[in-house]
Amino acid sequence: MKKNTLMVFLVLLVIVIFSQNTFASGTYWAAGDIQYLKNAYNIEVKGDLDKPAEKDFQELIFKLVGLNNNSEDELSRYKLLYYMVNSLQIKDLVKEECAELLCVFEDTCKYCDKANMIPAKAKKAGLLRGRKTAEGLIMSINEPVTKAELAVLAVRYLKTTR
Repeated sequence: MKKNTLMVFLVLLVIVIFSQNTFASGTYWAAGDIQYLKNAYNIEVKGDLDKPAEKDFQELIFKLVGLNNNSEDELSRYKLLYYMVNSLQIKDLVKEECAELLCVFEDTCKYCDKANMIPAKAKKAGLLRGRKTAEGLIMSINEPVTKAELAVLAVRYLKTTR
């Protein structure tokens, strides 16, 4: 009997260790928004939450928030914010306002004010908050948006449009 119990335990342990699914526990940074999507819209965020959002999940979120854009392999954070900011029709900001909004980030574009316009508009709208690192707060704007980030941005967008 003990041998069977030990075998079942080992099998379960292997499944847990090698499972590709990550579930948002209460301590995961995006757990609240992920749970909100599930409760309010019956949308479950499955798989590794820190991996780039797949096309089918992007399409689901785009449909939910009313964006008429095509999904992409490894959609960048910049492009997603571009879609959201343009649909919100936020007016252009002056150079000083952009600089003020983005001064908290370590990775703003130092050479192109135009490249900073979308993140600044997203920050102003409450969409962009950044990621804490040892170096400071960063946007990682050209990195692919992860499943968790897409879920969080969808919730923020929905709250902005209400």
